[in-house]
Amino acid sequence: MIESFCMPARLERILEKLAQQRAPHLIPPGWKMGGSSVERIRTLARKLAAYDVLVMVVDVPQELDSVSDAHLQEWVRGYARFYQLLVQGLFPSLQKLSAYYADRGNPPVIVLDGESTPVMEMFAGYIIPYVAAHQSQKNDVSELELRGLMDFVLNELEARNLPPSIYEQMRQNGVELLKKLLQYPIRQISLTAFDKPIFEVNAPPPIISKPPPGKLPGTGELKLPEAGELKYELERLPDDDQPQTPTEQMFINMIPLRARGNTGRLPPLPPLLNQDVDEE
Repeated sequence: MIESFCMPARLERILEKLAQQRAPHLIPPGWKMGGSSVERIRTLARKLAAYDVLVMVVDVPQELDSVSDAHLQEWVRGYARFYQLLVQGLFPSLQKLSAYYADRGNPPVIVLDGESTPVMEMFAGYIIPYVAAHQSQKNDVSELELRGLMDFVLNELEARNLPPSIYEQMRQNGVELLKKLLQYPIRQISLTAFDKPIFEVNAPPPIISKPPPGKLPGTGELKLPEAGELKYELERLPDDDQPQTPTEQMFINMIPLRARGNTGRLPPLPPLLNQDVDEE
């Protein structure tokens, strides 16, 4: 429920603390003087992705409160498996990924810390805003649209030179992971907007398996929200009235990326690659 959300002050503090650790130049003296808190949050969250840090906000429905940790961990593992898919096929030396709670506040704010900058930026600029925007229409999202999104992601990550069998398997695995992310019962709010428009309106699907970079096959309807609509979600979040988590207690509560007794193996890529997420 949107009313349960905190936030601009809490989110701004979380992002500021992460910037102090990773990229202090992103928060020069007086950085809070320009624009609204929502604009600062969106800008800083996107810039931090270029330093391998993603900040994600989720809403756990009241009926899931008693099992919220289990749902959150499974949802985070969904993103971990997506990261794993992309880095193993494209950046195999950059597989480390960790996840942790930003603080002790509610709703949960999750931080992903990965080694592959291109993948983290793709998450921030496309995957996370797409999932957040389409959860409410999850049953209406077409296979064609998801395949088109994966084509865009893979082309942006310069996967066009992969052997066709590996490209196709990565794309299909990505489609399945997107479906699962859309189906999770928790609700995600994206702190970042789409980097650029990626859907064409009323354009027929091209008769090629891989569209040119920056294009997606059309589906006859536009499902991608404008940046202003995503911004509105953040603007609706009321200020946080909870006590602040002491700085020394922030970013220390790790989230396991593998369930007990589960290797987290994806459907195999040809040839089968090691599928375990390498946790820090």
